[in-house]
Amino acid sequence: MIMRTTPVFNRILKNRKNRIQILQGGTSSSKTYSILQYLYFIGLNSTEKLVISIVAETMPHIKKGALRDFLQIISDRLYLYEYNKTEGTIKINNTLFEFFALDQPHKARGARRDILYINECNNVNYELYVQLAMRTKRNIFLDFNPSSRFWAHDLVDKESTSLDISTYRDNPYLSQDIIKSIEALKDINPEWWRVYGEGQIGQLEGLIVPDFTLVDEMPDIETDCGLDFGFTNDPSCLLEVGMTKEGVYINELLYERYLTNQDLCAKMRAIGVTPSQYIVADSAEPKSIEEIRRQGFNIIKAVKGEDSFKFGVDKLRCQKIFVTKNSPNVIKDLRNAMWDKDRDGNFINKAKKGFLHSIDAIRYGMNRFIDPPQLARYGWI
Repeated sequence: MIMRTTPVFNRILKNRKNRIQILQGGTSSSKTYSILQYLYFIGLNSTEKLVISIVAETMPHIKKGALRDFLQIISDRLYLYEYNKTEGTIKINNTLFEFFALDQPHKARGARRDILYINECNNVNYELYVQLAMRTKRNIFLDFNPSSRFWAHDLVDKESTSLDISTYRDNPYLSQDIIKSIEALKDINPEWWRVYGEGQIGQLEGLIVPDFTLVDEMPDIETDCGLDFGFTNDPSCLLEVGMTKEGVYINELLYERYLTNQDLCAKMRAIGVTPSQYIVADSAEPKSIEEIRRQGFNIIKAVKGEDSFKFGVDKLRCQKIFVTKNSPNVIKDLRNAMWDKDRDGNFINKAKKGFLHSIDAIRYGMNRFIDPPQLARYGWI
């Protein structure tokens, strides 16, 4: 089968003599997929033994991103490969591809490699990059969405380094639905459009949730589920939420588009949502709530009072926030959800559109944990 490539792949090929290739780009520009295609091509045709490391911030990020894309690429080919799920390695001819996470710093100080690819390197600190780069013999690939300036931009002017800026327009295989959903935010959210539409450097100002901590797993505590409905342009987002004296804990259970209520119920059963567990859902979808309830789930509507978004966010920001590493979409939403601005450029208590699905699901999941006097004051009970 012929490999379908994009202009981004062609530019990677053109810049192949550079030690460092930096790929800065907007959403759906094919930068990640194109790097993986190129690495597959290099590994397949190498006559010498190679080790290629493909790394990211957390293992769930790797599994749901680069590893899944790479498996799709090689599954379309007729060549044999050896996939060791336990070790996170794939062997093709003379090349070993290793996939690992950087949530434990000692991993960066491990064995040497020939080629390094850091996916979404803006989530990796500079010290870890240096440790990895020192142990890389040949080429280094870095990609990211440019939400703000960071250490990779300081590498651009160095010798044997290239910078490629890509957008969704560089990907001829996008569906019209995806293109429309991207372009719909051009006038609604100019800062989002600058970063994710045009691939240009943005500013990390006005984040709704400015800080949170990654943890390995949820503690053994009582939890509810928060459910934000979606379908075509927006995903259905189901999160597990619990609170302790330390703060609020959040775990991603489901984040997917094009799910009917029947699909949603089947997936919730598959991931172990029990009939006794509370699911607090967006009250704007009473029909969906009733359909899911009739399937045996303990689903209730979220109680919303006046200015409920700000109230819920204020309660969230009063807590220390812990997010499991198995929550890549929650992590992405929290790192990008922003407050809007007025005509004078001042931030206001109104959220910009985009990246709000996780925050809404968190608010719903926190419903029962917020103390009753506060709820009464805001007309929630």
